[in-house]
Amino acid sequence: MRQRTVLIEHHAPLPDAAREFYAMACAQLARQADPACPRHPLDDADAYISEGNVLAVGTV
Repeated sequence: MRQRTVLIEHHAPLPDAAREFYAMACAQLARQADPACPRHPLDDADAYISEGNVLAVGTV
């Protein structure tokens, strides 16, 4: 089996696809955060996202 960790980072300004994905993800986590709000945290000039994923591939 082999395992690899991938770090995904996004800095402002976010690309449209990342902005759309994380806006919906944030809305799911906190319904009070309206993704269309002009003051949404993802639109802040200091917005930063760090995401880690682990992929394990192998056979049992």
